[in-house]
Amino acid sequence: MAPDDDPFLTRVEAAALMHLSPRTLANLASSNPPQGPAYMKTAALRGKTLYRRSAVVAYLEANGGGAGRRASDKASQPAKPRRRKAGAR
Repeated sequence: MAPDDDPFLTRVEAAALMHLSPRTLANLASSNPPQGPAYMKTAALRGKTLYRRSAVVAYLEANGGGAGRRASDKASQPAKPRRRKAGAR
């Protein structure tokens, strides 16, 4: 694959592709041992975290298609009843 065919994604772009929040993706990267797709920190871009699109796609394929729950997944499940706090009317 030519370098032009495999662009770099920012954390926000990679998180959107994975249906996750950028913070969740950052938490995966900083866990011990690191989880999530391979990434690199760039000194030239003030330490910005970049992900190769191919690494994100490979991670999704290896982990069942999506790391996050989509809105359609949530809609198909029944709503949980809310618990009242003690002393609430």
